[in-house]
Amino acid sequence: MYGIVRWQATLDWLIARKTDGRQQKPALQNLLQLGLYQIFWLDRIPDHAAVNETVELAKQNGFGAQAGFVNAVLRGYLREQDETKKLLAGLKISQPALGWSHPEWLVARWQKRWGLEKTASLLEWNNTPPKIFARVNTLKFGGTDGARLWSKTQPQHAGQTGDAGNIRTAAAGAAHIAAPRQMADAGDLLTRWREENVEYDSSGATGLRKTWSLNLNRIRR
Repeated sequence: MYGIVRWQATLDWLIARKTDGRQQKPALQNLLQLGLYQIFWLDRIPDHAAVNETVELAKQNGFGAQAGFVNAVLRGYLREQDETKKLLAGLKISQPALGWSHPEWLVARWQKRWGLEKTASLLEWNNTPPKIFARVNTLKFGGTDGARLWSKTQPQHAGQTGDAGNIRTAAAGAAHIAAPRQMADAGDLLTRWREENVEYDSSGATGLRKTWSLNLNRIRR
C-alpha cells in the first residue's frame, strides 16, 4: 500500500497511456495501480500471479464486467515490460516530477535551490522504502529468548521484508515493527515525565507508543 501511494502519479500515468486518459472509477483505478506496482516495482511476485490476483480482486469487488479490461491493461504491459522500464527510467530524467511521483512545484523548488543532480538524488532517496525495525515487547517476551531475537533496548533492522521467524514473533505480540523515531518518541516522553515527576496515564495512547512506554517503565525501574 505504501509503495502504491509513493508511486501514485507514475502509476496513474501508466494507466492513462493504456486507457487514452479516460478516468476510471476510484476502486478500479486502485486495482490497476496495485497490479502495475507489483509488475514494475516488486521482484518477489511472479508477473502472472500479479495479473491473475488483480483480475480476481476485480471480480470479488464488483468489477466482474471490467475483469477483461484489467487483464488486457496488465498483460499489455507485460508484453512491453522491457520497453516500459526504459520509458520509466527516461521519464525520471525528462520529467522528474512525474518519473519520481513528486509534486511539480516541489521538484521545481528543489531544482532551483540545489540543481538538477542533487534534486535527482533527493528524489531517489525520498522514494526509497524505509528499513523495517523491530523491538522486543518485554512485557510479553523477555529474558534470554527476547535477547536472542532482538535487542531489548535498541530497534533492530529486520530487512526490507523481514525474517519470517521474526515476523511471526511480531504477529504474536512479542515484538513491535516500527520506525526508530516512533519508538524514540515514547522514550523521550517517558524520560521527561519522570524528570518532571508527572503521572503517566497510558490508557489513551496508541498501541505502539503505549506498549513501548510500559516497556521502558519496566526496564528503567
